[in-house]
Amino acid sequence: MRLIGNAYQQNMVYKTNVVMQMVGQWIGLFIQISVWFALYGGKELSASNMGSVSIDDMIYYVILSVGISMIVNNQVIGQMDEKIKSGMIAMDLIKPMNFHANILCHTLGNNLFRITFQALPLCIIGFLIFDMPLPSGIHSVLFIISLINAFLLNFILAYMLGMIGFWYLSVWHLSRLLEDVVRLFGGVWIPLWFFPKAMVTISEYLPFQYIYFVPINIYLNKLSMDRSFEMLLNQAVWIVLLSGFSYAIWRKGIQKLVIQGG
Repeated sequence: MRLIGNAYQQNMVYKTNVVMQMVGQWIGLFIQISVWFALYGGKELSASNMGSVSIDDMIYYVILSVGISMIVNNQVIGQMDEKIKSGMIAMDLIKPMNFHANILCHTLGNNLFRITFQALPLCIIGFLIFDMPLPSGIHSVLFIISLINAFLLNFILAYMLGMIGFWYLSVWHLSRLLEDVVRLFGGVWIPLWFFPKAMVTISEYLPFQYIYFVPINIYLNKLSMDRSFEMLLNQAVWIVLLSGFSYAIWRKGIQKLVIQGG
């Protein structure tokens, strides 16, 4: 808890940066909403397997996608890149605290700060200006669980890419690559409702839709109860599989680090 609190407080130092990020998020939100208003032109759009999608659905979708990005995004790849290149990871490994837990706690502290000063004000805008509804009781619980799983999925994916730094000089640029892939196949830029069937099929074999698209659909009550539980189970399966793969990469990376470092 102390590590989480320290990371949270570190963000308080840069108050101007916090305000600028908040304003930037609001501007981006209204730009996206304006684009969808222009695309709709007062009509409803048809989506595969969804029937018609109203402009209200899209407004809520955009608000939720921006809010979720504040909860699940992280700087893990950059942190790993810096620690490995500078050699700080050697000092971290001899500390009594688990290295993985250290990175996770730091990420939690940063994300809790963004939730407090960015996501919550965004939710207030959604509820007051756009009259966004709250999900029903059971869907609220399922949505929260899906958000936690989404955070863990994105964290593990970033952590895996960060460990590539054991073999390559610099990996910081992979952060943008991961973000773009997640936004494409996670349905952030364009909901999977509007994807061609081939793209939807591809996304079903990837973990990215479980980071954004699935939590949003649960919130908007676009999934049946059985389907929602199935999606949560799929999230858990991906977390277990990727955690195992991440552990294997870690073991290989640490062996290389020890061999090179003596």
